[in-house]
Amino acid sequence: MDNPYQTPDADVASLEQDTYQPSPFTVGGRLGRVRYLTYSLASQMLLSVPELVLALISGRGLDTLLSSEAVTSVLEDTVTIGTSIILLLYSIALGRRRLHDMGKTALMLLLYLIPVVNVIFGLYLLLAAGEKGRNRFGPAPAPNSRAEIAAAWITSGLFVGLIVITIGALQT
Repeated sequence: MDNPYQTPDADVASLEQDTYQPSPFTVGGRLGRVRYLTYSLASQMLLSVPELVLALISGRGLDTLLSSEAVTSVLEDTVTIGTSIILLLYSIALGRRRLHDMGKTALMLLLYLIPVVNVIFGLYLLLAAGEKGRNRFGPAPAPNSRAEIAAAWITSGLFVGLIVITIGALQT
């Protein structure tokens, strides 16, 4: 290989992708701890906004606009059921991806149905490390950027703040 203009001999086609950039809206692939925490908390907060808006509107006179209190109740119930179904499906997808990162099957999500075990299992999903490198579910997620770590801290802080405000409001 004395010719500096000769093409390289490396077999580029056989190289596998070591990592991939996860998206919050895909169903497949793997998901690390920081992204799992951020996506879970952000989805819960975002899906509570329609319920909050509806509650604020109904407190200021939605009853007079719709001229029936039963309609307001049905509307609030419909929004609550709709957002709960969306959140359940999204949580299942996130849990599946998180378990795949640890090399486990998604059937372990059934542990959420057992009281007390579900709390321990939730902590396991948040704290257990994923497998290094590629596993049977695909390449490892890309390392977390500073923005993703900051988003995890911000969503965690907002979530804890909302819990504290809610507890304070319930005590008065």
